Parts: sequence; C-alpha cells; structure tokens
Amino acid sequence: MLPDFPALKAELAREHRRKIEADMDAQMPIASKIRSVRFHEGNGFSFERHDEVIETQEFQDVRIPVQVSARMEYSETVQELKQQMRNVAKDMAAHLETLLFQTLERTSKEVGNAMDMNGQPFTLESYLDMLEKVDMDFDSFGMPEFPTQVIHPSMGPTIQAEFARFRTSSVLRDRAEFIMQQKRKDWRDRESRRRLVT
Repeated sequence: MLPDFPALKAELAREHRRKIEADMDAQMPIASKIRSVRFHEGNGFSFERHDEVIETQEFQDVRIPVQVSARMEYSETVQELKQQMRNVAKDMAAHLETLLFQTLERTSKEVGNAMDMNGQPFTLESYLDMLEKVDMDFDSFGMPEFPTQVIHPSMGPTIQAEFARFRTSSVLRDRAEFIMQQKRKDWRDRESRRRLVT
C-alpha cells in the first residue's frame, strides 16, 4: 500500500485555492471588490436588499474539469497542472462576472433603476437621469461616493465629450448640483433611520 500524506495534501490544496482565488481576483475587477462570505453547509442563502426585500437563492453548482495525462513526465505534469489552474481561474472569473451582471440587470429592473436608451446615443442628460434613479452615499466630508460604472472602452471619447458640456452649460451644472443636494438629503434621511445592530 502506498503511503498517504493527508496534512501535506491539505496544505497543497489550500495553496492551490489561494493561487486560484488570487488569479480570479486579478481577472474580475468588479466582482473581486465585493465582500464574500464562505458557507460551509446548506443549499441556499438569504439576504436583505436596500429596498428591504428579503431574497432567497440556492447555491449554483459550477464545475470546471481538470485533466492531466498519467503518461506525462513529472516536470510536464507540473507545468500542465499550473496551466490548467490558470484556466480554471479564468473560467471561474468569467462565470462570476457574468453572474454578477445578470443579477444586477435583474434586480435593477425589479426596483425600477434600469434605463433603456432604446438605441439613442449617450448624453449628459441621460447620465443625470440615471443618477436620479440610484441611491448614493456620502463620505464624512459630505462628498458623494459615486457608484461604480462599467463602460466599454469604445465609449470613452463620447463620454468625455459629453462631460465637457458641463463647462459650457450652466443649466446642466445647476441640474447636477440640485441632484447632489437631493441625494445628500436622501442619504441623511437613510442614515437617521438606519437600524443599529445590538
């Protein structure tokens, strides 16, 4: 009978998991910023959304096969395993980012925050319309903490050109200032109603 090394195998598994998680975080810039909670049992979870709706979901089973030929030399096996672990991290990251955006799209439609431009081009007016729909937080100095925005690189020049209109349009500046004042008031109201955990 061949000897078994459970402690060594457990340490190697932990090291592989840490490496995969680090590789995943590097490939999913949005999802990696979200705090994660590890569940050790059960088949689902519940959470309370900002609109006070309690949502229950089942865990999703995600499987990515790893196959290494037994006919390889040791050095080839190690390199192949490292490459496959990188592929696992890449596939898992792509799956989690897709799941995140699907969840954001579904929940934003449910609470009425979704905006469909119906094929119309991006404008500063549409951006301000979007800001009116979302809750915003403010830091201890009263400065707004803008929501994370995911934008395709090809939209960069269009967005820069539209934001340049702030310099020439006092109407747009006044509207933006009014929105920020309203968001600051809403935030103060939310903070004053917040339930403290005891």
